Amino acid sequence: MSLIYIRKAAKNDLEQIMPIIDEAKKFLKEDGNPQWQSGYPDADAINADIDQDAAWVLIVDQKIAGYTAVASGSDPNYHQIDGLWKNDLDPYVAIHRVAISNAYRGDASSKLFTLQFDFFTLCRES
Repeated sequence: MSLIYIRKAAKNDLEQIMPIIDEAKKFLKEDGNPQWQSGYPDADAINADIDQDAAWVLIVDQKIAGYTAVASGSDPNYHQIDGLWKNDLDPYVAIHRVAISNAYRGDASSKLFTLQFDFFTLCRES
């Protein structure tokens, strides 16, 4: 059985994160998805996530298998939206820049989301 968990990303994780981001860009392109085809996200964006304490990595058997950025609190990306929040009082988190290594694609993405939902739900309850 594999040991699977999430942890905050650190600066020294960048050299393992960027190939995963590049694999995700290629995967999206091959699938006909225009997202991430303009160079974004790049190392500067990931470093900014790390600096803002928003960067997370999925660890499978001691290897980085995935990456995501999680914005908690007020997310500037949602200050101007088409429509209205049904509830703008409760705290929320927004998950951005999700990428799973080709070696772990499939079940690992659901594990990443489950672990993040569990973590942030527990944080909210405590």
